[in-house]
Amino acid sequence: AKKAAEGGWIFRPFHRRLAGTPPGVAYVGLRWTWTPRIWDPQGARSNPSVRYTSPWLPMWLSWNEDSLSGTPPPDAQSCDITVEARFLQDGTEEVLSQVVHITIAPMSTVDSAYPGSRRPSLVDPTRRVASDSVLPQATTYRRSRRQSLLAQSSPSVAQDAQVVRVLTTAAQLVAQEAQSQVVAARTLHEPGPELQSLAKQQHVLTVTAQALDKDMNHLPDGSSHTSNVLAAAAHQVVFQAARQVAADKSAAAANQISAGIPPSQSTSTEVTVTDVSVVTQTAVAQAVELTGPLSSEVDVLMTANSLLQQQTRKPPPAASGPMDDGLRPHPVGALPLQPFPPAMHNPAVYPAGMQPSMGLPEYLPL
Repeated sequence: AKKAAEGGWIFRPFHRRLAGTPPGVAYVGLRWTWTPRIWDPQGARSNPSVRYTSPWLPMWLSWNEDSLSGTPPPDAQSCDITVEARFLQDGTEEVLSQVVHITIAPMSTVDSAYPGSRRPSLVDPTRRVASDSVLPQATTYRRSRRQSLLAQSSPSVAQDAQVVRVLTTAAQLVAQEAQSQVVAARTLHEPGPELQSLAKQQHVLTVTAQALDKDMNHLPDGSSHTSNVLAAAAHQVVFQAARQVAADKSAAAANQISAGIPPSQSTSTEVTVTDVSVVTQTAVAQAVELTGPLSSEVDVLMTANSLLQQQTRKPPPAASGPMDDGLRPHPVGALPLQPFPPAMHNPAVYPAGMQPSMGLPEYLPL
């Protein structure tokens, strides 16, 4: 019942149901868990004993008291499971059921470090187009950026596999952060802004990885144009993040050498998937904060790419700070990325709004 503004009461039909939103994606190697509950304001005081069961479960899932949890193996498949809740109400057993779809996000079988490039530059060095330095604001600008993305050459399958690996690892970072916040909150209220932001980040990263995975395996897709734009935007974000990581590590090594300290193993200039995933996730997190929860996946990725480009074009600071903060995940905070050294820019032809992806020295086979 709800009191009306003009007086009186509004009565709505009451339906007892299972509450709680299960995670829609389970990542290989990462524990998936869901604790359902019964939404019943009338029976809150009685606190009935509930027994949860499922007619069928995959081998990696099981019920432990009131929680459904498990860790999907590499061969796990997406599936639909039925959750049944049985309890006594006024001496009569009642059954509530809900069907939950779980999508498995696989990890690509590529090496943890980016291999050296074996292809020379394919762009003509005689022309140069200045890149836009502002975030996408208007619809026409977004449309031109998407046309620029589609104008780029199609990446190889190996590059797609690298990008999928980075996006999946970044999504795992978001999932772990969200799980830690849920455990710390221990509340049944609506999620706060931070959890909503993490959910949007996880959605963008997961949907993009799935679109690339379908393209790699030549699976049919109902919206090929959107998938192509999404794939191109993902490549730009990941490659820009890889260039940023390379710049950070080169700057750290140069600082040690200038200080008379031999470069250590921790300051290796090798660009790994984990390093790029952290920077990618950080850029996507800040892009979600700027574009809002209703923005599309393409808009979030283009904004993340613009943020990384702006950090690249900033002049180098007087003194470089420690690398620890720059390599730490920042789900909703600032983007502590070091600027890219001017010497690594390649003065070649690139579509308006996009930065070159060939400037990374022997890290990415672009």
